[in-house]
Amino acid sequence: MALVRRFSHDVRNHLNGVEMELSLLEDIVVDSEGQEAVGRLRKEAVEIETLLRSLSIRFVAPERH
Repeated sequence: MALVRRFSHDVRNHLNGVEMELSLLEDIVVDSEGQEAVGRLRKEAVEIETLLRSLSIRFVAPERH
């Protein structure tokens, strides 16, 4: 489980970098085609985050009683 947590942390770090780059692109891309591309990339990043969260939840240590 520690491996999954470490992997999730590493992937989230990369996703945060992607989000920062997308924010920058939103500020500098002015044409509608470019803005649509940024929107698609942002949607993909959100989907990856959702899948990663789902994976992490599956590997949570069971509660001890």
